[in-house]
Amino acid sequence: MAIVFKQDDAVLESIIAAQLRPALPIRDGSFEVIGKSMWRDTLEDARSTLESVIPAVGRVNTVDSSMPYVGSAFLVGKDLVMTTRHVAAIFVKGVGDQRLSVGDGISIDFLCEMGSPNKMEVDVSEAVFIHPYFDVAALRLARTVTHVPPLVLATRKPEDTENREIAAIGYPAFDARNDAGVMSAVFKDNYNRKSLMPGRTTGVEGVQSFGSNITTLAHDASTSGGTGGAPIVDLQSGEVLGVQFAGRYLVSNYAVPSWDLARDPRIRQHGVSFAEQLEPTWMHTWDVARTDEEISDAALSVEALSEQSKLNPAFDQFFSFDEVLEIYQILVAMGLTKGAEIATLFNGMPPEFVGSLRAHGNSPNELLLNRLQSINRFPIVLGAHSPLYILLTTAVTLNQFDPKSAELNRFLERVIQIERRLAEES
Repeated sequence: MAIVFKQDDAVLESIIAAQLRPALPIRDGSFEVIGKSMWRDTLEDARSTLESVIPAVGRVNTVDSSMPYVGSAFLVGKDLVMTTRHVAAIFVKGVGDQRLSVGDGISIDFLCEMGSPNKMEVDVSEAVFIHPYFDVAALRLARTVTHVPPLVLATRKPEDTENREIAAIGYPAFDARNDAGVMSAVFKDNYNRKSLMPGRTTGVEGVQSFGSNITTLAHDASTSGGTGGAPIVDLQSGEVLGVQFAGRYLVSNYAVPSWDLARDPRIRQHGVSFAEQLEPTWMHTWDVARTDEEISDAALSVEALSEQSKLNPAFDQFFSFDEVLEIYQILVAMGLTKGAEIATLFNGMPPEFVGSLRAHGNSPNELLLNRLQSINRFPIVLGAHSPLYILLTTAVTLNQFDPKSAELNRFLERVIQIERRLAEES
């Protein structure tokens, strides 16, 4: 379906169909469907699934009496919870996964149910990441939650993203932006307590978030302020399909799709629990094994491909990691992001040599960065020039009218200077 990006009126969580999408209070880790609800049979069929999920959802508490809690979160590891970026930004300084600082007195209460004073609070010890693109964040807990299994995020987009039965589980607050009568009819004045909010997915939609147009999973479960960070649970599989982050009153609610998060290696490496292992568990050993000595051995094996190939043992690398990253970013900005376009950059090199480079990656962009890092370090010359020279020359030639080509030329000139020095020393 076509994705239309909505940019004008997205807010934080909302009510879509008040009469058809109830909010059920949770007591003792369970729920009760009262009256002749259209959801009775559906929720009863999914009861065991939902009751296994409910304990993993918690309320993000603060010590500020004027703002005792700021949203919802859920376990994605034994000591790791996921919430939204806009919730975490209230008490975390920084973006990314480096040099983040967390304010004092933040905790997750995995109970806070209707009619019960009981609590199960665990302090937040650090921010693991504040995602720079998606409205999601992960927080480390001060201790493991051993008796509650983490929720599992789906790694694959469902074949049918419309009309799937789902439930949001979180802590709805009274929201003055909405009609008070509608709020009361839906939430029965059960605010700030753990609730189950069933609904259906309505497809994928484009929404503007933190300055970027992102594709979201849309749904019609009733939410309000306080449910930001709630998991959107598939009633059939029990997997988390998305993280609730925004909505439009009486129109739609939006969640960050879990299958998009699964594509991000930085999220996976932080220990978030996904339904499938996207890479074999041994893939990291390839990087560990590629010591400088083994890189030289690999270069020697490639040298046999051509009589003109030669090895300079004094060579280390052309550029620093940050400079390689800058080259990568320029290539991406030039639109070289598809597999066929990336392959063109390596056309001037023997296929056996290209095949020997680091080839793993979950996307063409990840593959390109891995290969750039490899040819930056290989101390070999193919014919008259280095592989990096060939790649940069090809990129500049194919995109000579792109203003970014001037930035690549700057790196190309440095490669030429280093090649001349190596030729004089050999």
